[in-house]
Amino acid sequence: MRVVIFGGTGLLGSSIRNNLEKKKISCFVSSLTKKSDFKSNLLSKKKIFNFLKKIKPHVIINCSGETDVNLCNKNFDEAYKSNVKTIKNIVFATEKLKKSTYLIHISTDQVYDSIKPSEEDDVSISNNYGASKFLGEIEARRLNNSL
Repeated sequence: MRVVIFGGTGLLGSSIRNNLEKKKISCFVSSLTKKSDFKSNLLSKKKIFNFLKKIKPHVIINCSGETDVNLCNKNFDEAYKSNVKTIKNIVFATEKLKKSTYLIHISTDQVYDSIKPSEEDDVSISNNYGASKFLGEIEARRLNNSL
Protein backbone atom coordinates (compact mmCIF):
# COMPACT_ATOMS: atom_id res chain seq x y z
CA MET A 1 0.00 0.00 0.00
CA ARG A 2 1.21 3.51 -0.85
CA VAL A 3 0.13 6.53 1.18
CA VAL A 4 0.70 10.20 0.41
CA ILE A 5 0.60 12.57 3.36
CA PHE A 6 0.17 16.24 2.47
CA GLY A 7 1.44 18.33 5.37
CA GLY A 8 3.47 15.30 6.37
CA THR A 9 6.27 17.05 8.28
CA GLY A 10 3.95 18.77 10.74
CA LEU A 11 3.12 17.39 14.18
CA LEU A 12 0.12 15.31 13.08
CA GLY A 13 1.48 14.30 9.66
CA SER A 14 4.81 13.11 11.03
CA SER A 15 3.05 11.11 13.75
CA ILE A 16 0.82 9.44 11.16
CA ARG A 17 3.85 8.69 8.99
CA ASN A 18 5.77 7.13 11.89
CA ASN A 19 2.84 4.89 12.79
CA LEU A 20 2.26 3.79 9.20
CA GLU A 21 5.94 3.08 8.59
CA LYS A 22 6.05 0.89 11.73
CA LYS A 23 3.40 -1.20 9.95
CA LYS A 24 5.60 -1.37 6.83
CA ILE A 25 3.32 0.91 4.80
CA SER A 26 5.07 3.03 2.15
CA CYS A 27 4.63 6.72 2.90
CA PHE A 28 5.42 9.67 0.67
CA VAL A 29 5.41 13.02 2.40
CA SER A 30 4.61 16.41 0.95
CA SER A 31 5.28 19.65 2.78
CA LEU A 32 6.93 23.02 2.44
CA THR A 33 10.21 21.72 3.89
CA LYS A 34 13.16 19.98 2.31
CA LYS A 35 12.52 16.91 4.49
CA SER A 36 9.71 15.85 2.19
CA ASP A 37 9.44 13.66 -0.90
CA PHE A 38 7.54 16.45 -2.66
CA LYS A 39 8.17 20.06 -1.71
CA SER A 40 4.59 21.05 -2.13
CA ASN A 41 3.01 23.89 -3.87
CA LEU A 42 -0.55 22.85 -3.20
CA LEU A 43 -1.78 25.86 -5.14
CA SER A 44 -0.59 24.14 -8.35
CA LYS A 45 -3.02 21.51 -9.64
CA LYS A 46 -0.44 20.40 -12.19
CA LYS A 47 2.32 19.80 -9.62
CA ILE A 48 -0.04 17.89 -7.34
CA PHE A 49 -1.28 15.76 -10.24
CA ASN A 50 2.25 14.99 -11.45
CA PHE A 51 3.29 13.94 -7.93
CA LEU A 52 0.22 11.73 -7.46
CA LYS A 53 0.61 10.25 -10.95
CA LYS A 54 4.20 9.27 -10.12
CA ILE A 55 3.37 7.75 -6.69
CA LYS A 56 -0.02 6.20 -7.58
CA PRO A 57 -1.21 6.27 -3.97
CA HIS A 58 -3.93 4.05 -2.58
CA VAL A 59 -4.62 6.60 0.17
CA ILE A 60 -4.06 10.35 0.49
CA ILE A 61 -4.07 11.90 3.95
CA ASN A 62 -4.37 15.67 3.92
CA CYS A 63 -2.92 17.31 7.04
CA SER A 64 -1.99 20.50 5.20
CA GLY A 65 -3.49 23.89 5.86
CA GLU A 66 -3.08 27.03 7.88
CA THR A 67 -3.55 26.25 11.57
CA ASP A 68 -2.81 29.70 12.96
CA VAL A 69 -6.32 30.62 14.10
CA ASN A 70 -5.45 34.29 14.70
CA LEU A 71 -3.93 34.66 11.22
CA CYS A 72 -6.99 33.05 9.62
CA ASN A 73 -9.35 35.27 11.58
CA LYS A 74 -7.44 38.38 10.52
CA ASN A 75 -6.96 37.39 6.88
CA PHE A 76 -9.75 35.28 5.35
CA ASP A 77 -8.11 35.37 1.90
CA GLU A 78 -5.04 33.60 3.32
CA ALA A 79 -7.24 31.16 5.25
CA TYR A 80 -9.22 30.39 2.08
CA LYS A 81 -6.08 29.87 0.01
CA SER A 82 -4.53 27.52 2.60
CA ASN A 83 -7.61 25.63 3.80
CA VAL A 84 -9.94 25.55 0.80
CA LYS A 85 -8.05 26.14 -2.44
CA THR A 86 -5.41 23.54 -1.59
CA ILE A 87 -7.97 20.80 -0.92
CA LYS A 88 -9.83 21.80 -4.10
CA ASN A 89 -6.59 21.19 -5.99
CA ILE A 90 -5.95 17.86 -4.25
CA VAL A 91 -9.49 16.72 -5.12
CA PHE A 92 -9.06 17.86 -8.74
CA ALA A 93 -5.77 15.99 -9.10
CA THR A 94 -7.19 12.89 -7.41
CA GLU A 95 -10.21 12.85 -9.74
CA LYS A 96 -7.93 13.30 -12.75
CA LEU A 97 -5.94 10.19 -11.73
CA LYS A 98 -9.00 8.09 -12.57
CA LYS A 99 -7.90 5.64 -9.92
CA SER A 100 -9.76 4.52 -6.81
CA THR A 101 -7.75 6.56 -4.32
CA TYR A 102 -9.16 7.15 -0.85
CA LEU A 103 -8.85 10.67 0.60
CA ILE A 104 -8.71 11.32 4.33
CA HIS A 105 -9.01 15.04 4.99
CA ILE A 106 -8.13 16.33 8.46
CA SER A 107 -10.16 19.34 9.60
CA THR A 108 -10.83 20.92 13.01
CA ASP A 109 -13.29 20.88 15.86
CA GLN A 110 -13.76 24.62 15.37
CA VAL A 111 -16.57 23.99 12.90
CA TYR A 112 -18.61 23.27 16.04
CA ASP A 113 -19.13 26.17 18.42
CA SER A 114 -19.48 23.98 21.47
CA ILE A 115 -17.38 22.49 24.24
CA LYS A 116 -19.55 19.38 24.38
CA PRO A 117 -19.39 16.53 21.84
CA SER A 118 -21.07 17.40 18.56
CA GLU A 119 -22.78 15.40 15.84
CA GLU A 120 -21.59 15.77 12.24
CA ASP A 121 -24.55 18.00 11.29
CA ASP A 122 -24.23 20.30 14.34
CA VAL A 123 -22.11 22.81 12.44
CA SER A 124 -21.95 26.22 14.10
CA ILE A 125 -19.11 28.33 12.76
CA SER A 126 -17.94 31.21 14.90
CA ASN A 127 -14.80 32.48 13.12
CA ASN A 128 -12.94 32.67 9.81
CA TYR A 129 -10.69 29.76 10.70
CA GLY A 130 -13.68 27.46 11.27
CA ALA A 131 -15.35 28.76 8.11
CA SER A 132 -12.28 28.06 5.97
CA LYS A 133 -11.86 24.56 7.41
CA PHE A 134 -15.56 23.79 6.88
CA LEU A 135 -15.37 24.95 3.25
CA GLY A 136 -12.37 22.63 2.86
CA GLU A 137 -14.48 19.76 4.22
CA ILE A 138 -17.12 20.48 1.59
CA GLU A 139 -14.46 20.28 -1.13
CA ALA A 140 -13.13 16.97 0.24
CA ARG A 141 -16.63 15.47 0.23
CA ARG A 142 -16.81 15.95 -3.54
CA LEU A 143 -14.84 12.72 -3.81
CA ASN A 144 -16.88 9.57 -3.31
CA ASN A 145 -13.93 7.90 -1.61
CA SER A 146 -13.34 10.46 1.12
CA LEU A 147 -13.51 10.89 4.84
